[in-house]
Amino acid sequence: MTRLEEVSAKEDRIRGFLSQRGFKGLLISRQNNFSWATAGGENRVASATEYGASSLLYTAGERYLVANNIEASRVADEEIEGLGYEVKEYPWYEGDAMAAIVRRLAGDNHVASDDGWGGTLNVGSELSELRAPLMEAEVERYRQLGRAASLKIAETCRGARRGMSEHDLEADMAFRIRGEGITPFLILIAADERIEKYRHPLPTHKKLERYGMIVLGARKGSLIVSLTRLVHFGPLPDRLRRKHDAVCQVDATFIRHSRKGAIVGEIFQKAQEAYGRAGYGEEWRLHHQGGPTGYTPREYRVLPGMKKVLSAPQALAWNPSIAGTKSEDTIIAHDGDAEIITEAVGWPMVKCEVEEKIIERPDILVL
Repeated sequence: MTRLEEVSAKEDRIRGFLSQRGFKGLLISRQNNFSWATAGGENRVASATEYGASSLLYTAGERYLVANNIEASRVADEEIEGLGYEVKEYPWYEGDAMAAIVRRLAGDNHVASDDGWGGTLNVGSELSELRAPLMEAEVERYRQLGRAASLKIAETCRGARRGMSEHDLEADMAFRIRGEGITPFLILIAADERIEKYRHPLPTHKKLERYGMIVLGARKGSLIVSLTRLVHFGPLPDRLRRKHDAVCQVDATFIRHSRKGAIVGEIFQKAQEAYGRAGYGEEWRLHHQGGPTGYTPREYRVLPGMKKVLSAPQALAWNPSIAGTKSEDTIIAHDGDAEIITEAVGWPMVKCEVEEKIIERPDILVL
């Protein structure tokens, strides 16, 4: 599938949505939806925001790039060239110019958007359904992103040394991943006792003595991977060994049951049971367990009893934790076995058996 074919296939999904809902137009401005619709194009200037600096407008028969004169030429030349979008440019200093363009092209009524811009009907939450399932071209881009992220987090972990601060590790991780053209939207680092105390440890000046955790959220073309790795200087204490084996078993349970047609609440229940069998039955209450991902860190967090059904291919990032340890990778659910796209190549692994299948999860790297 070429990029243009992928864009056209996604336009078909959008037009079906417009027809079904009776909308005259759909305006897309959020970074994730822009990248999804354009097969990896970027409309961002700042990374630390959900919103882009230019928009896509779909009407009954056309697709447009709507952008001010600061952004229009770069986005047209470098992000969407050859994809068939007609460019509608307006002066950045005319506050109502974009609204006038949208009214002229799509009319005054029955226009939807992914952010509620200008009084349009906000259908952002509904577009999650359009983004699933993934197309094969997206799966391939996802594999490339996952492999790069896995290799770079491993480099940072193997380079960890006693006396490095959490900020030192954060800087090293950011340097390595940005060198691959990948944006690290999340880097959490914890050293020693902070791993047991906090589930979302923002990096500090604390120095690493014996045990470290690195959590990476990485984005390219708005596709997102999430993964966690742990390092320890010297042999693991028995208590930590038991905890990590247990959390790996829970994660393997999540992965084993992630397939097309699975009900997410039932997957969650099986993981709860795995927590209980391991002797940590209440730990799931202390942090969310993850869920479907793709163009957002989590499309939604899976909750007990939730009735949503997995499609395929569909990306997920489960992140079970037990105080002091965690297991997390990004996977793609298929008709059969799930595919781990952030697979830890050349890393020590824990072998977990779930319903007569062995699933390997990353162990704690002993340095």
